[in-house]
Amino acid sequence: MKVYVVCREKLVASLLRGCLEQAGLGPIEIRESLTEFADDRADATVVVHDNQPGDALIEDLHAHTTRAPQHRLILVTCEPLPDDTASRLANMLSAMLTNDCTSEALLGAVSVVRAGFSVSRGMHPAAAASSPLRERPGMADGPPVPDLENRMAPATLRLSVRELAILRKLTGGVSNKDIAKDLGICESTVKVHLRTCYRKIGARNRTQAAMWASEHLKDSPC
Repeated sequence: MKVYVVCREKLVASLLRGCLEQAGLGPIEIRESLTEFADDRADATVVVHDNQPGDALIEDLHAHTTRAPQHRLILVTCEPLPDDTASRLANMLSAMLTNDCTSEALLGAVSVVRAGFSVSRGMHPAAAASSPLRERPGMADGPPVPDLENRMAPATLRLSVRELAILRKLTGGVSNKDIAKDLGICESTVKVHLRTCYRKIGARNRTQAAMWASEHLKDSPC
């Protein structure tokens, strides 16, 4: 089954593709917008990244479900969706995640959605394999969810997509100010993410974190 990443931010799209391909869920195709898809009756899993989803995205998602009714949609946003927006999207999406989710959660969501299930709102996708799942309407039972923890290094699994992006930039000697500018976030937010990264990978400072990233992230955009 094909897996697509839909994202206008090239760096984020590359990171998402790298995570999925490293876990054996590829090859992954990237699109900038849902409007790039033609009518498609084949099964596919589509990871849609949008920091600030609004009415335009909801309309695009609705149109896409009409053009490609067999596609299973996963939405990744900057913040949790308000209840009213989440309710409007509930019938169109198989899973909803936020940028600060771990790689493990992303892979778990993609895996269970590909298997024909939806992840209930509030359920951690990585735990979905051992929890009752809501079967996607019209889908037969899918294959077992893969053993995710054996597919990626544990430290990498605990890092979010945003944290991975920041660590990769450390290898190029980029300052916090430039990292913030590139990722469209505040410099103070970069510092918070770095402190979290240090704790997760066991680094004491920026230099050790850059060395860790050079060793563990060199073969993948993730």
